[in-house]
Amino acid sequence: MAAASAFGGLSSCSLIENVSDDQCASDGECAARGFAGASCVANVCVASASDAAAGDAATGPWSCLGHVAVPDPPAGNVTLTFPFLNAVNDAPIPGITVVPCAKLDLACAAPLAPQAVTGADGFFSLQVPGGFDGFLQVGWSQSYPTVVYINPPQVNSNPLTDSDLVTSSEFSDVVAVAGNGMAVDPTLGHLFIGTDDCNLGDAAGVHLDLDHVAANTVQTYLVGGLPSSSATETDSEASYVAINVPTGPLVVTATLLATGQRIGVATGNISAGQFTYMTLAPSP
Repeated sequence: MAAASAFGGLSSCSLIENVSDDQCASDGECAARGFAGASCVANVCVASASDAAAGDAATGPWSCLGHVAVPDPPAGNVTLTFPFLNAVNDAPIPGITVVPCAKLDLACAAPLAPQAVTGADGFFSLQVPGGFDGFLQVGWSQSYPTVVYINPPQVNSNPLTDSDLVTSSEFSDVVAVAGNGMAVDPTLGHLFIGTDDCNLGDAAGVHLDLDHVAANTVQTYLVGGLPSSSATETDSEASYVAINVPTGPLVVTATLLATGQRIGVATGNISAGQFTYMTLAPSP
């Protein structure tokens, strides 16, 4: 598959959890959701240029910044469920194994629940502790070893929407477009991030900083579904990829590029030859 066609499929979805794929059917619904001045474009609320530049911090999708509150986790377990889809064609991925792991149990030596397997519709269902903020160890024969971090913490049993994964071959297409001749380093890992606003919708205008990179790390934002060598913020697809990320603990900080406001921080771990997927949403 050519690189352009691979990313053509990505143009309608984030590479990781999309919490609001169909946000609207009209401009009025955008206003009702708190996206003041936004227009409904392909079922997604898109801010006007002036609103985006201002960050719409007072009343819009960034109104929670500076006072984000994380609900207290419930006692006992909650249900974690959502479908895994292929990021290129949105097809459900059956037969994926999914194991929930505590955030600090990097080897997943003590899984929090028995393994689940996705069905024909790509869905799995797991019982996890209330407030689960660890990761899912995902087994898919067509991809590198994969972990998906859950953020924000799962404090209820409401289903999430899809988590979109790429195959090893599709990742090669990413590298071909973004890498400018660079090689994939087998001693390093690879990171996929989706960005959310206060309404947990796909967030444009977000700049991401990793707390450390290697000399051969390549960072790219997807713009119009294609990796951009010049972009410094997410567009409405809210997707970012980093190739060749050093192994070990990682801290990612998100800011609203137009205003410099801090959006939040996400943490995780990078392993050699592994795909790591994160969502970066507003946090305290």
